[in-house]
Amino acid sequence: MSFAADVKPLFREEDRSSMDFAFDLWSYDDVKANADLILERVEDGTMPCDESWSEDKVDHKGKFFRYDGASVRPQPAQKPLEVWLGGIAPSALDRCGRLGDGWLPSFATPDDVARGRAHIQQVATRADREIDDGHFGALVPYVNGYIPDELADMVRKRRPDVEVTDVVAKDLSALRPLLERYIAAGASKFVVVPVVEPVNWDDHVGDIADAVHPLEN
Repeated sequence: MSFAADVKPLFREEDRSSMDFAFDLWSYDDVKANADLILERVEDGTMPCDESWSEDKVDHKGKFFRYDGASVRPQPAQKPLEVWLGGIAPSALDRCGRLGDGWLPSFATPDDVARGRAHIQQVATRADREIDDGHFGALVPYVNGYIPDELADMVRKRRPDVEVTDVVAKDLSALRPLLERYIAAGASKFVVVPVVEPVNWDDHVGDIADAVHPLEN
């Protein structure tokens, strides 16, 4: 299992009403209403990016983007540079199976991960592709015992069918059991994200290591 700690908290300790732009409740309705269009643009942009990381020049004539002889310099040292996608909607899972090298959804329950992994693998097989078994994971937020109302409302708005604690660990003692549920569902890559900024980062990083290190291999 692999873990990464995102050092940008979703909420500042001194102002819990401050929301990260990616979790803006006001913009979510707009995103939801235009989800198909957004995903089309993501797909149209993913293909030329992927090619430009390995090819000298790329020509692309898509619905939204057009490139003639585009190139990236310097090219990534990692060959190939992997494309990890998220999302749990069927269209997002299809896209990952056809184009992605890994899947890292947010606010997905362990059951979502199990179903999503199976769906992606089926799509990949039909596309004559193979996604590494170790390239399925989840972004997992956690709090320090208090789930901010803004976060709880946002989760309920996005996922009215799930319990908040199925996608957000209520504290570090709950983080490991939640990760173990994801592992049982077939996930092995995790980004754990503090919702509220810790008072002391050095101490907190040590606490996180103690909580998740026994799961790492």
